[in-house]
Amino acid sequence: MKAFNDDANKLLSEMDPNDQLTMRLREELRLTNEHFYNLMQQSLKGPRCAVTGCSIRAPAPPSSSFVFPVAASTPLSLLRGYVC
Repeated sequence: MKAFNDDANKLLSEMDPNDQLTMRLREELRLTNEHFYNLMQQSLKGPRCAVTGCSIRAPAPPSSSFVFPVAASTPLSLLRGYVC
C-alpha cells in the first residue's frame, strides 16, 4: 500500500491541483486508503458470525472429564468447526 500511495502522490504532484480530475483522483485515493485500512482492522479482529455478528472462536478442547452434551445419534458434521 505504501508503494501505491507513493506512486499516486508522485502522479498527483505532477498534475494541476485545481483541476477537477486531480481533485477527484485525490478523493478516490483517500477513500481507497480508508477502505483498505478498515478491511485491515476487520481482519485483525478475526472472523465474525454472519447471523449474530459476534466473534467466532475455535472450540475448546475437551478435558478428560468431559461429558458430551448431545445425543450420540447427532451427526459429527454438525458438531465440527467453529462456535459462536
